[in-house]
Amino acid sequence: METLLTVREAIALSPSDSHSYVEERCTHLLFVEEELFNECFGWEFYEALKADIASYTPSPFIAGREYNLGEFVEYGGVVYEVIQATGVGGQALANTAYFERRPKFTTPAFEALWTGYLGRIISFRVMQGGLMYRSVKDTAKGVIKAFDPESSRPATNAEVRGVKEELGADIERMIKAMDAFVNRNSELFPLYKKALKDCGEAGRCRSYNPRKNLGFNI
Repeated sequence: METLLTVREAIALSPSDSHSYVEERCTHLLFVEEELFNECFGWEFYEALKADIASYTPSPFIAGREYNLGEFVEYGGVVYEVIQATGVGGQALANTAYFERRPKFTTPAFEALWTGYLGRIISFRVMQGGLMYRSVKDTAKGVIKAFDPESSRPATNAEVRGVKEELGADIERMIKAMDAFVNRNSELFPLYKKALKDCGEAGRCRSYNPRKNLGFNI
């Protein structure tokens, strides 16, 4: 089933890198999104957002490649349209004379909500949920702490818990900011349900509870 967030967006919008397990965690992205909207923002709003996603057929951006007028390229989960042929040797993606960022949604209000708040909220939630998988490894000898013995040490339980709590606090702040944005523009978001029980100003949404740790004592 289609999700709002893509793997590339999850990596680009969260404080992650190529070693952050975010890509693997995105196999559960559908369940992360469904939990968020079921518990916090409203299912009808989720369906409206998915139905509004713009349709493009981009190819991955390759530096130095020649692109023709009207082609679409994708980088970091963002789609760009070629508005002027780049010529041999290509052009930098940041050159706005050749590439124009295209919106993810056809409705401007949804696009503003996504780029300002919602895309990052979901991305942070994906990373928060993946911390346990980065901290331990399931081996033939049992579950052990994961680390590179040549260049690092395993994080302590307190350190992992601290990161999870910080991510949870960041998510909560972003939800409050998004609620305020929607309140200021309520006529544009009739299907949005402000942070249902245990979300936003009422307290942390159950989805973001940093102590929900699947039985591990961290």
